[in-house]
Amino acid sequence: MEKVTIDRGFDLLHEENNNKFYFEVEVVEVQEDSVTSSGNYFVRLKIKDETMDAILVVWGSKNNQTNINLFKGSIPKKIRLSTPIRPSQWAIDRYGVDFWAHESQSKVEIID
Repeated sequence: MEKVTIDRGFDLLHEENNNKFYFEVEVVEVQEDSVTSSGNYFVRLKIKDETMDAILVVWGSKNNQTNINLFKGSIPKKIRLSTPIRPSQWAIDRYGVDFWAHESQSKVEIID
């Protein structure tokens, strides 16, 4: 799998519909940590690298919170995100989401 910058990952995901990459980024801040009315969890993060800032939503169902659990307690300084998902157009337009970390399709790892 290819390591890319956020900028290149954005182009791959949004223009080429290709999510076979990973990037390593700083976590700038947790903007929201919520539970939906259906019991699913999401964490909205501002992330950055040397090329740009972006918004990442990490999502987990009530039955699979593997990625979500990484953001409970102390917030990691740096993460690796593999195989992100392109957010829906609605999420892009309404909430400015750039990347989506799906509970079973994406992998989030703490690296610092």
